[in-house]
Amino acid sequence: MKVTYLILISLAAILFSGCSTIKSQADVSGVWEWTCCGGENFGKLELHQTPDGQLTGGMFATSGGSNGQIKGKISGNFVEFTRTWRRRFKQHYTLALSSDGRELKGMFDGTHVESATTEFDAVRK
Repeated sequence: MKVTYLILISLAAILFSGCSTIKSQADVSGVWEWTCCGGENFGKLELHQTPDGQLTGGMFATSGGSNGQIKGKISGNFVEFTRTWRRRFKQHYTLALSSDGRELKGMFDGTHVESATTEFDAVRK
């Protein structure tokens, strides 16, 4: 009886050892090319990700806009960050990472030209 009990416990441990509640984190570190506002603005986005999902980096407008610092997080395949420039202007981005990890797509709110759309798209370089 004792041997059967030990075998069952060992078998359960083996079966459940592959089950984990820790979700693997997508990695968005690197350089991205972005467009927004119906193609009116575009540039480069550099993201640095820590193992716990925190994001930092920079967003650079090559279409003549302002550059900004990024601070945010990734959870699963959802990315949120705030872009800050000139210490007083902010935009908050809510994006989804595509299943192949090559595209970030979503919206932003905050400082922008009122007549412009707020759709945002970035493709990994």
